[in-house]
Amino acid sequence: MRSKFKWIFTLLVAFMMQFSFAQEKTVTGVVTDELGPVVGANVVVKGTTNATTTDFDGKYSIKAKSGDVLEISFLESKKSITVGAATNYNVELKQELKEVVITAYGIARETKKLAYATQKVQAKELMQAAPVNPVTALAGKVSGLNIITKNNGVNPSTSIILRGYKGITGDNSALIVIDGIIQSGTALNSLSPNDIESINVLKGASATALYGSQGRNGALIVTTKQGSKETGLSVEFNSSYTVEKIKYFPELQTTFGPGFNNEYDPYENTSWGPRFDGVPRRVGPILNDGSYQLLPYQAIPDNRKDFFVDGITKINTIALSGGDEKSTFYFSAQRSDVTGITPKDEYVKNNFRLNASRTSGKFKISTGVSFFNDKSNVAGDGGYQTRPLYWSIINTPANIPLTSYKDWRNNKFATPEGYFNEYYQNPYMLIDIARNRSTSNRLFSNVKFNYEFTKWFSAAYSLSGTFFNSYAKNTRDAVTYNPVLAPTRTDANTVASVAEGTSTNTRITSDLVLTFKRELFKDVKGTLILGNALYTYKENNLNVGGNDLFVPGLYNPSVRTGELTGGSSAFQERRVGNFADLTLDISTFLSLNGAYRLDRSSTLKDSYDFYTYGASLSMLDAIPSLKGDIMSFWKINGSYSKTGFAPSIGFINETYATPAGFPFGDIVGLAAPTNGASATFSPSFTKSYEFGTELGMFNNRLNIKANYFNTTTDNEFLTSSTSYASGLAALRLNSGSMESKGIELDVNGSIIKNDNFEWKLGVNLSKIKSEVLSLSDGADRLQTGLATSEVGIFAQVGESFPSLYGTAYTRDAEGHIMLNADGDPIVSSELKFLGNTTPDLIMGFNTSVRYKQFTLSAVADYKTGHKYYNNLVDALEFTGSTQHSASAGREPFVFPNSVYEYTPGVWSENTNITTSNGGFDFWTGTYNAIKENYVVDATTLKLREVALSYELPSKYLDKTFIKGVNLGFVARNIIMLRSAQNKYTDPEFTNDSQQVTGFGTQSQLPPTASYGFKLDVKF
Repeated sequence: MRSKFKWIFTLLVAFMMQFSFAQEKTVTGVVTDELGPVVGANVVVKGTTNATTTDFDGKYSIKAKSGDVLEISFLESKKSITVGAATNYNVELKQELKEVVITAYGIARETKKLAYATQKVQAKELMQAAPVNPVTALAGKVSGLNIITKNNGVNPSTSIILRGYKGITGDNSALIVIDGIIQSGTALNSLSPNDIESINVLKGASATALYGSQGRNGALIVTTKQGSKETGLSVEFNSSYTVEKIKYFPELQTTFGPGFNNEYDPYENTSWGPRFDGVPRRVGPILNDGSYQLLPYQAIPDNRKDFFVDGITKINTIALSGGDEKSTFYFSAQRSDVTGITPKDEYVKNNFRLNASRTSGKFKISTGVSFFNDKSNVAGDGGYQTRPLYWSIINTPANIPLTSYKDWRNNKFATPEGYFNEYYQNPYMLIDIARNRSTSNRLFSNVKFNYEFTKWFSAAYSLSGTFFNSYAKNTRDAVTYNPVLAPTRTDANTVASVAEGTSTNTRITSDLVLTFKRELFKDVKGTLILGNALYTYKENNLNVGGNDLFVPGLYNPSVRTGELTGGSSAFQERRVGNFADLTLDISTFLSLNGAYRLDRSSTLKDSYDFYTYGASLSMLDAIPSLKGDIMSFWKINGSYSKTGFAPSIGFINETYATPAGFPFGDIVGLAAPTNGASATFSPSFTKSYEFGTELGMFNNRLNIKANYFNTTTDNEFLTSSTSYASGLAALRLNSGSMESKGIELDVNGSIIKNDNFEWKLGVNLSKIKSEVLSLSDGADRLQTGLATSEVGIFAQVGESFPSLYGTAYTRDAEGHIMLNADGDPIVSSELKFLGNTTPDLIMGFNTSVRYKQFTLSAVADYKTGHKYYNNLVDALEFTGSTQHSASAGREPFVFPNSVYEYTPGVWSENTNITTSNGGFDFWTGTYNAIKENYVVDATTLKLREVALSYELPSKYLDKTFIKGVNLGFVARNIIMLRSAQNKYTDPEFTNDSQQVTGFGTQSQLPPTASYGFKLDVKF
């Protein structure tokens, strides 16, 4: 009986064990590698579509049964584990230094074998502070990369400069390539940051030789998310909300009020009146009912700053991705809503993207479609002086309660007739009657075919099109003053006007790439790439305008009075390139590469052929005995390239324009060209070489990269002035040369690392100098940026580029300022060098600290060695708003650090001779004529990003359909340290149309910082 019971009991236990093996359970764990938690590793139950990916802390959670096999993979690393009775399995993946980066034409290359400088920015680094614009999120993260934010509106313009300026004129921006396709410089600005998988920065011409002339300034290779095989369906939702506040406002004088020559004027905006005394005074006109404003004559704190409001940015994104054994897909939709610090300024951006791929045997097809749309509605220039809005705000005297004039339609002292100022109109009215509206659309489509004929031969062909159109409409309401309401006003009326325009452009690219890979000899592997690239660009522009519109509220040029304004233009460019790239890998320590490309461009006469070639070498662990516990990786590399390039569209063409007043009745006419073009144009060439080394230490927890580069551009495309007797004002020709050289250093390390705590720190540095070697026809100076007769941005032979030149003080040998007989400084007789406008040293600092579920990250950058001319301060001198104009109490004073001519030819220190005047005449005359006074040190230290995030532990989500939740606080530009000389603005700001920096204008807004929250949820 007992034996029978044992037998039954054994069967029961076996049955229960079998039953338990068949039960699904939740399996969890953490995937790590040598550097810490692995984010985005795939975890798949083998033979099923049941899959997941690791979260921000490398954690995963998946349903599985005992006996199931989990396949964990990330990049080149894979590992399998069999599920047993346990529910927690931690996995360590071994990264074998086979990290791959995407280079020219989507070619994947092994990072350790590259012989030129590259740097990859991953999605996590890019998205940590929830940016609207991915370009601004790159600041401080890549050595040699200078991100310039030109303004501070709802949709700021940016420039991307890699390794300094390569050319004196023309485009110096880095090439933008998205998913293997060349795009416009603005395409990256409009891309949804959430769609980006990584950005690989190719820093030099050697790295971009296969792109030929288009890659001479380096390139940003952007890879968008594609979805993953065998991961099933994954859904992500991202949301962020940030508030933008003014960081600092120009420091203006608050001692003197409106008026002129120390006398009060109730209509004035200039502040040359008497000293504030607190006594009530009339402000503005006396209206027809006898009423007027009576306000205390005293400064109101922040009266101008309070005009601005908090800006709000809301970004919401949803993304679906997944795949099976043969397919992948990724779809996303994003909407960004931005309201600016200027009341009623708005910007809306919509992004949609679909990427998909399908593999069948040796054949793979992949496609990508994206659509971008944005709308902008911002305040435009206004008033009868057509000034920027900021100018009207900042010229408000310190005693005026500006915010009390919001209701300009109903408040009689805020209406056109009742507003105090006769020269600038009420800013609250201007933001209603002067509007600039625009909208743009970009459709991108791409299809790519890959076929693997054999193990050593494959072919890829891609065809893509980018279709862009934009529409802009600027409207201005009429302002007519009623003399009955304000009999004493003398303002000029302004008429209603409209200006509108459309622009369309199309980019078609066709790329064929053949790849051959063979083992040539023992330990010698060869890779040959042959390719053909076709590029076509077409652009059409049409603009039209009308003034003195006679139907109120109808902004149509058809209801104008007078002549119609406007014009049209059309451009077209074609490029054909054939290229070859050969790589020889000798054993595991030596890699040789050579590249050659032959280009033909329609922008050169007779379809001139020109070439690009490059050669590079890298040595990896050539001395094995050096490897050990301390040094785990060592590479040295060098490269050389020569890149030919053609001029921009239309540079070699002499154009005829319709002169003013034509057509005159039935008589038509064209004006002869004033800019001539040389008949012997040839390509320009950029020669570049670089040397570098990379060290991985302490099991690759410390990584050090150092590079030196030198680039020289010859035979540039310049415009030279000519004698008017020739009938031309200027001649375009080949001439001039410039050299750029510098060093780059990147140090990144995992300082502390354990299960609960990790601290990563990175520092990058670039020191770059660009120098003009020669110009055309022996000239020594050429204007290359904004300029007036007294100050501007120039290329000067023998000086760094770009250079700031302007009127300056006349000084003696010891640097003392020399005075004339009236006690005033002597203005230099010619423009003098005032400094370089591009930083010669840029440093970036990146850190990330993780404690359990919390992660704190920050990015800062430091720029120094450059100068900034502020035209806004220059112009404010006339209005008496600057602090220095009140520094001497508006009385004559002894000019600091000055000398006077005691006897002819003998100069003595000045201790008692005062200036000729201390008021309007001196500050707007003598002082304002010396533009050196408005040039300041442009050094800045900015805390670009701060992000504190919390990852919800997976144990709280086990019984839900939610796979991960991450929420956090984000901030941008919350600290900005600048030189004591700079009391007015961010020295990075410049004119939108200019690529060179260093020339501030009246169109910029005050610098801001933003604070907010973000939420990321994975399903």
